[in-house]
Amino acid sequence: MATTEESKKRLRVLLAHCDQDAHDRGVRYIAEVLQEGGMEVIFIRYRVCEEVVRVAVQEDVDAVGLSFYSSGYSHDIPAVLESLKEKEKDVKLLVGGIIPSDEIDGLLALGVSGIFGPNSRRDEVLECLAS
Repeated sequence: MATTEESKKRLRVLLAHCDQDAHDRGVRYIAEVLQEGGMEVIFIRYRVCEEVVRVAVQEDVDAVGLSFYSSGYSHDIPAVLESLKEKEKDVKLLVGGIIPSDEIDGLLALGVSGIFGPNSRRDEVLECLAS
């Protein structure tokens, strides 16, 4: 019989950062927060959205986090969500970085599970993944 610890599945989270964006301080910080929270973190830089989904499927992750400093989110988020749906990969999608406040409701309506900016608390991110 499995103990409580053995039966608890350790969450696997893919953090992805666009290769064209040199600002990675936030995503590296979140990687550390998640690891300290007991999660396994896979970190990649990607050139095209299909790379994110391929790795998510290959690594059998429970969640994907995308980090943005620039406007690439308006293309990448819908593309990743659509590709995840096509691959029948049901995971939470979290977004971090600089996202204009007037865009947040639309991204949440698309299926983003949580959006976290520079002033987000670490426990907010952990709670989003745990729920």
